[in-house]
Amino acid sequence: MSEPTYRPGSYITNHETLDKLCECGWRTSLKTDGRKTDWRGQAASVVFGKLFATCISFLRLNPKSTYYRKDPPDLWDLPSAATLCRNLIESFYVLAYLVESPADQETRDFQKALWDYHAALERHELLRVGVPDSKGLPDVQAEHESARIALEALPTFQQLSERHLAELLKGKAFMLPSKVDLSRALGISEKFFRFHYRHCSSYAHTSPYSVSRLGSLTAGTEKGERAFRIVAGAATAYTALALREFLRLCPDQHDSLSVEIKEAVALSEGMLRDWDSHTYSGKSDS
Repeated sequence: MSEPTYRPGSYITNHETLDKLCECGWRTSLKTDGRKTDWRGQAASVVFGKLFATCISFLRLNPKSTYYRKDPPDLWDLPSAATLCRNLIESFYVLAYLVESPADQETRDFQKALWDYHAALERHELLRVGVPDSKGLPDVQAEHESARIALEALPTFQQLSERHLAELLKGKAFMLPSKVDLSRALGISEKFFRFHYRHCSSYAHTSPYSVSRLGSLTAGTEKGERAFRIVAGAATAYTALALREFLRLCPDQHDSLSVEIKEAVALSEGMLRDWDSHTYSGKSDS
C-alpha cells in the first residue's frame, strides 16, 4: 500500500479544530453523565466518553496540538497515534450503531440479546483462558449459556444463514450492520473508511509496510508532518461526526455548541461525503 497523496482541501487540517472538538465532546460527556435512559443510551454514553478520552491521548502525541507533551526526547510517535486513531474509528462506529435504534421491536430485542451474548462470551473466555481455576468460572459459564439460549430463541436469529449464525456464536461480531454498511447509511465515503482503517491498522499491527515507512518519517520534516496530517485529518472527521451522532440522544446540548464547532461538524460531513471526488474545500494547514 503506497503512502496517500495529500491534496489541499482533502482533510480538515487546522489542528486547533480537533483540540476544540475534543474539549467540546469532553464537556458534553460530563454534562450528560448520569441521565436516565435505556441500555442503548447507557452504552452509547460510555462509548462517547471513551472516544473522547482516546482523543485526548491522541492529541498528546500530535506535535501540532496544544495537548502535545514535548518532554525529552521530542518523540514523533506516529504508530501510537495511528493506533489510537483506529481505536477512535472503532468507537465511532459502535456509537453510531447504538444511537440508531431500529423501528421494530423484534430487531431491537435481537440487538440487545446479541450485545448481552457477546459480553457474556468474552467474559467467559477471558476467565477460562486467564484464570481457569477461578471459583467464579461456573457462574460466568452459566451466564454465557443463558445468554446463548436467549439469543438462539429469537426469530431474527433463527432466520440468519448457518454461516452467519456460527460467526455470531463464535463472537466474531456484535453488530449486524458492518462498518461499510454503517458508513453508507451515515454519509461516509466507503473509500475514506477503508483507506484510513487499513492505514491505521498497519501501524497497530506493526506490519512490514508500516515498518518500511517509519525510517523515512523524520520528526520536523514535511514528510513527517504530512503523515501526521493524514492521521489527524481522519481523527478530526470521525470526532466531529461522533459529536453529531451523540447529540441525537441529547438534542438539548446542541444549542450550547459554538458556531466554530457547528462549522467543523458541517465541514467534516462534506469532506466525508465528497471524499471520492476530492472536490471538498476545507481549511488549510495550521
